[in-house]
Amino acid sequence: MASVSTIAMWFSENSGSIQIMWLGWEVDTSLSIFLLIVFILIFTVLILSIFFYKLFLLPFKIKKSFKKYNVKKANYALEEGLLASIYNENSKIIKNYKISKKYLKQTPLLLLLRLQYNLIKSNEAECFNTYKKMLNFQASRPIALNGLISIANKNNDQELYSNMLYTARSFKVPLDYYINNAFSFCLKNNNWQVLSNHISTDRKKNQKKFKYVNTILKYFKAKEYYEKGNSEKAMSIIQQTFAEKVFLPPSVELYSRLHKDATNRNLKKLLRHYWRYFPHHNILDCVLDNFKNLSLLKKVKLLIELLDGHDTLYLKYLLLGEIKAKAKIWGDSKKDLLKSIEIFPNKKAYLLLVNIEEQTTCNKDKIKSWLSLSQNYNDLLWKCSSCFSVQKDWSMYCDNCNSLYTFYHIGFDNLPKNTSDFLANNNSLKIA
Repeated sequence: MASVSTIAMWFSENSGSIQIMWLGWEVDTSLSIFLLIVFILIFTVLILSIFFYKLFLLPFKIKKSFKKYNVKKANYALEEGLLASIYNENSKIIKNYKISKKYLKQTPLLLLLRLQYNLIKSNEAECFNTYKKMLNFQASRPIALNGLISIANKNNDQELYSNMLYTARSFKVPLDYYINNAFSFCLKNNNWQVLSNHISTDRKKNQKKFKYVNTILKYFKAKEYYEKGNSEKAMSIIQQTFAEKVFLPPSVELYSRLHKDATNRNLKKLLRHYWRYFPHHNILDCVLDNFKNLSLLKKVKLLIELLDGHDTLYLKYLLLGEIKAKAKIWGDSKKDLLKSIEIFPNKKAYLLLVNIEEQTTCNKDKIKSWLSLSQNYNDLLWKCSSCFSVQKDWSMYCDNCNSLYTFYHIGFDNLPKNTSDFLANNNSLKIA
C-alpha cells in the first residue's frame, strides 16, 4: 500500500501533459488521464475479443453437446441391446443396435451386439466378418474363436478349424474357452489328430483340464485303431490314459474288449481302481464278459472283492444283487436289492425283485407292489450339471449344451461329482 501511495503522490506532483495532434485535431490531457484511457481501451478490446471468440465457438459447442448426448444415448442403447440378448428379445436387439452403431466406435461390446444382430438376421457372412474383427480385441477373442470354430464345424472346413487352433495358440487363449466347440468339430468329422497335436503342443503339467481332454482324445484314437484291427496300438494308447488315473466308462469298456486274451491280473487291478475313482454299472459287464476261466459263482466272489469301498452307494448293492440273481443266489440277491432301494429307490432294483419273485415264491402281492413302485422311477439317472438335461448313461459330451465332463449320477449325492466346471458351457448369451 505504501508503494502505491508513493506512486500516486508522484503522479500528482509530476502530472505532466500529453499533446496529441492528428489530422488537424489537437488533444491535450494529463498523463494519468491518458493512461486511464489506454487501460479502458485495452480492457474493452479484451472483452470484445473474448465475446467474439465465444460466439465463434458456440456452433462447435452445440455440435459437441449434441454428439455427447447421442453418444450417451448410444451407450444406453448398447446396454439395453446386450441385456435384451440374454432374454432373446430380438426386436430390442435390432432397434438398439441400429442406434448404437451410428455414434459408437468399434469396441468389443459393440461388436458383440453386432454379432447378436447378424445372428438374428441369419447373415453368416456378416457373422464371419464380425468374428474376424472381434479377434483384434483381447476381451472378445474367445467369443470370436468359438464362433469361427462353429462356422468351420457347420461347413466341415478343416482349414478354418486348423487356423483357429493356431490363432488360439498364438494369442495364448486358454483351452477351456474353446475346447467344447473344438471337440464338437472332432466328433462330427471324426478327425482327432489336429486337436490332439494342438493339445500336446500347448500342454502344461499339472493342469487338470489338459489331462481330462487328452484322455478323451486318446480314447478316440485308440478306438479308431481298434476298429481298424490294430489292437496292439489301441491297447498301448488306452493304457496311457489309466496311467494318469483317469478312468472313463468307454475307456474301461474298450480295455475290457482288448484284454480278453490277456492275463486276468491286470484287468482285476484296473477294475479295482475304476470302482474307486468312478463307480459305474458297466463294471458288472466287464466281469461277466471276461474271466472266462471262472464260473458264475466265482465271478460273484470276484465282484464282491472288486467292489471294495463306497459302502453307502446304492449302485454297489444293485450290482451285487444283479449278479447274485444271475447266479440264482436268491436270498442274498433280494437283501442286496432291498439295501439298494433303501439307499436310493431305483427302477432297476424293483424290476429285478419282480423277476426273482416270479422265479421263486411267485407272491403276486409283492410282484404287484414292486411293479407299481417301479413306475414311480425312471432310468434317466445321469444329469448334466450345465443344462440339467438327463439321460440313461454317462457320456463325456452333452449334445444338448455342448459341454464336456458335466454328467453326474443323481443317486451319487454322497460322492464328488465326476465333472469339470471349466468344461461346462454355461453361456446364456448366444455367440454362434
